[in-house]
Amino acid sequence: MAIKLGELKSIVIRLLSDEVDPDVVTSVTGKTTSAALLRDSIHAGLKAILPWAWKPQTFVIPATTTVLELPTDLYRVEGVYDDALASYLNELVMSAGYAQASDSGNAWLEYPDGYLTFLTELEDGGTLYYSARWAEPTLDDEEIQAPAICTPGIAFYAASYCLLPKALSTGTLGQYKMKVDSGVPTDNPIMDMSNAFMKRFELEMSRIAGKSRGVKS
Repeated sequence: MAIKLGELKSIVIRLLSDEVDPDVVTSVTGKTTSAALLRDSIHAGLKAILPWAWKPQTFVIPATTTVLELPTDLYRVEGVYDDALASYLNELVMSAGYAQASDSGNAWLEYPDGYLTFLTELEDGGTLYYSARWAEPTLDDEEIQAPAICTPGIAFYAASYCLLPKALSTGTLGQYKMKVDSGVPTDNPIMDMSNAFMKRFELEMSRIAGKSRGVKS
């Protein structure tokens, strides 16, 4: 069963040794961790898991297309299928001294930014196979679409993210340390905690089996 944003925010709050504020009924928030920071941290975590877990997605390419505007949720292109050729196209690699050509007679190039350009027109259209970013929910009752196996990793990443503002404040105050027993100005235990959560994130994600990428030239 998919976890909801509010439930994941509660997990992050507990990781931070915070408590859910019972006086706030409009959104799940901690007593010391704001709802906005929790939301931002989880959104950042959903982006951070993409190298391990992405959303497989397709997009229909219209006929007579030479330049395709890529979907807004695209993370990376996996493959392009040409209906006229009934085969996948090669990705064109820019290389000095080589002509702009392909064995199949057509190829694609992710250029300029946000667009897919073909050597020749896709007369009958085709299909774009791509890795998409996960939707970023804003309401507590919205579900997290990412696989449940990624939930611990997202929570650890979010906890690390939430500690950064406090670490910044601690670092700013640290420059005024004068007493010997107060430590050196570079001591920042909150940043150390943030880094520890980030290491936990990396360990959790390393447990996930790698997925196969799309068609490659």
